[in-house]
Amino acid sequence: MRFEYGDPDRPRGHAILYFQTADGRYLATYLVVLPVDVDFTRYMPPYLSAHLGGASALDLSCFAFPPMPEVVPHQEVLLQTAQQRNDDLIFGGDISPSDTMSAVARVAEVVQAYARAYQRWREQWPTVAPPAEASLTPEGKPSEEGVQEVLYGFMEERERLAELARLVGKMRFAVEGRDMKGVQEAEAEVKTLAKYLAQRYAIDRLLEAVKDPSPRGARLAQLYLERGWKLAEQDWEGAKALEERISAAEGRPFTP
Repeated sequence: MRFEYGDPDRPRGHAILYFQTADGRYLATYLVVLPVDVDFTRYMPPYLSAHLGGASALDLSCFAFPPMPEVVPHQEVLLQTAQQRNDDLIFGGDISPSDTMSAVARVAEVVQAYARAYQRWREQWPTVAPPAEASLTPEGKPSEEGVQEVLYGFMEERERLAELARLVGKMRFAVEGRDMKGVQEAEAEVKTLAKYLAQRYAIDRLLEAVKDPSPRGARLAQLYLERGWKLAEQDWEGAKALEERISAAEGRPFTP
């Protein structure tokens, strides 16, 4: 197995494999090492999966198609294809197309060697810590907060603002009902959502207004939400006017 394009110490996990025949022709196939672990026995009838009991995950996660190499015009085409597709290009040596069993066995041998090289390279990758959204409960299930954070990550800005308005309403209802647990839960949700909102939305100041049980607090919270929509729409004059009203209600000087 000789790499003619790519790094043998850093296999990409997908490669063009070609051979040469005694009469000068070239035959090629395509190798793939799956990037995820797959238990293929789950997709097979029991009478077939029983025969795969001794096969390793690596054996089942790499393959060549077609299993018997096909004739190709010349080496230059293979090299150009590998470069354009960012594949590895591997020369597997000489084979006889008339000896099908031997040719298929040779392909399988190279596939296994390539997969082992890929596995060695993969084991050198740095360990990646799971993101916060993947946090698990003691039962091994994703936490509700983690799942919600994943959803926030996929939302567009206007969708996040709509979610913010919903949470502010929920929190305000808890404040007015003196439900401290409800206030804390809603505030935690807002702070999780705030990770995906720009600082210009002033979420900290909004939360202070929401937690103020007076009519002034309710009025300020509504002004902050309206200001947020103006910012999202890039209505800078409208946002500025609302900021002036907020400053006046908070009793602080307005700074454009």
